[in-house]
Amino acid sequence: MATYTEQENQWTVTPKISGEVQTKVPLVLEWEADYASVSDDYTTREISAYEMFQIWAKKVETRHGDTIPIFWVLLGERAPFCEQYRNAHKAEYGEYEDFTSYYRRPVNTETGEPVNWARIPVAVGTWAPGETKSKSDFIVTATGWVPSPLQSSVSLAFLIDCANAQAAANGYDE
Repeated sequence: MATYTEQENQWTVTPKISGEVQTKVPLVLEWEADYASVSDDYTTREISAYEMFQIWAKKVETRHGDTIPIFWVLLGERAPFCEQYRNAHKAEYGEYEDFTSYYRRPVNTETGEPVNWARIPVAVGTWAPGETKSKSDFIVTATGWVPSPLQSSVSLAFLIDCANAQAAANGYDE
């Protein structure tokens, strides 16, 4: 299924409490693979995406094995339908709240149709100076992979295979 085009991605968003309507708001999903925050200790100038990926893969495998949770954010709130976040942070946050706790379902500003969550564009950056958009950008650059909207997890073995293929294509040693 295709993501919304820039023209289609214009939404009327209404907070539940204030009811203050905002129109022509573009929706973009931001994602983070669990433990991608390990990239906070490095810069794009001092380490390649592939090297960063290798460091992350070793650490995240110890924590999760092969199934790596993916967490999602929409307009600064946890994205809806993300059970993995709820399950991973029950003790820390207690009652789970997400985008739908604070906002009514967005409707297209032009057509009035409700948002199809599976078609919201995913923010994608690269592990390069001035290009990084999220903590997980080294994964995109090292593997060539981007998650589908609201995808809950990814296989580490799959990502390692993609990273090794990408590294070979770019002339890096595995």
